[in-house]
Amino acid sequence: MYKRSLALLTSVFILTGCGNRLLNYQFGFEYNNPDLTQLIGKHISLVQERVSLQKTDTTGLLYNYYYLYKDCDYQGDKITYNGYGVILNRQPIYHCGEIYFSTDKDGIITNYIEKGYIPRRDYQAYFKDLIVIEK
Repeated sequence: MYKRSLALLTSVFILTGCGNRLLNYQFGFEYNNPDLTQLIGKHISLVQERVSLQKTDTTGLLYNYYYLYKDCDYQGDKITYNGYGVILNRQPIYHCGEIYFSTDKDGIITNYIEKGYIPRRDYQAYFKDLIVIEK
């Protein structure tokens, strides 16, 4: 009885779509600029013609990183007070994020990565002639 109910519960979980986050690793992740994933497979020189990129030199390795955005913005302090108004702790708050392309040794883009806090900017406008922008 227990095995049958567990199998029934598992099948309902997967068939209703709740299991999609477990089965599909890309389901829960959303890019701020999703159409830039279409640049995978193109040469990095096409991207560098349109935007200035900050290259991270990885001499000796078989890949390079080209940063489209890399910043760590200071947002203020988180201040903790005691009951008498005396500051107990002052901790700075930073919003760090990066957007970069990973290339192989020949300069072909192999991955597009967005990490951390990404401000809303339309980077897709720079690549209108290279990608199909879906609304």
